[in-house]
Amino acid sequence: MSKIDKLIARLSAIKEFSTLPNVLAIEMRETFAINGNYKDELYIIMNYTDTSFSIKVFDNEEVIPIFEPHKYFWVRNAKRVAFIPLDGKRGIIKSNNSRADAIFFDEFDFCFVEFKTEATSLREGKINKNRKEAIEQIAVTITLFNEKLENDYEDLKCEAYIVTPPTYPRSNATWIQKRTEFLETYGIELYEANEKICK
Repeated sequence: MSKIDKLIARLSAIKEFSTLPNVLAIEMRETFAINGNYKDELYIIMNYTDTSFSIKVFDNEEVIPIFEPHKYFWVRNAKRVAFIPLDGKRGIIKSNNSRADAIFFDEFDFCFVEFKTEATSLREGKINKNRKEAIEQIAVTITLFNEKLENDYEDLKCEAYIVTPPTYPRSNATWIQKRTEFLETYGIELYEANEKICK
């Protein structure tokens, strides 16, 4: 049994994640994207053009007449990836606490993802607030999954991603400090990016 299938089986057996079979998506395309905010829900984008994208909703393909690639998270060089929304109505975590938006994993990496693509202000204070909130949401989610999986991710490397607008400064001292503190606290690399290149 593959590591992906083992993790899916273990997550499916967790009582609090009972809706997982309804939202789990297995993606086999080499390159695909996850939308950042369609009706406050995350979906894998099935197809896209310069003016629209489509998602699968209850086995029906729905076309959305907008295309904003800077608000999507791209997964590249993929072979087989499991995608699970955590937050929103479709999410498997039913809680009033803020959590990361989704997880996805392949045979090598287990990734936590939080979208902040709706943030438009370039004021340093607002950027820091958005980052702080995203880090807190990811941290709470990591703690939950560490507990539920008993810190056993089938030897996958854990990573965390905050998806922000491309206008955010990526290498300022504040961000570097936050990444360092996150790594020291959780043992997990934290990235601010809109793509993951799989191994």
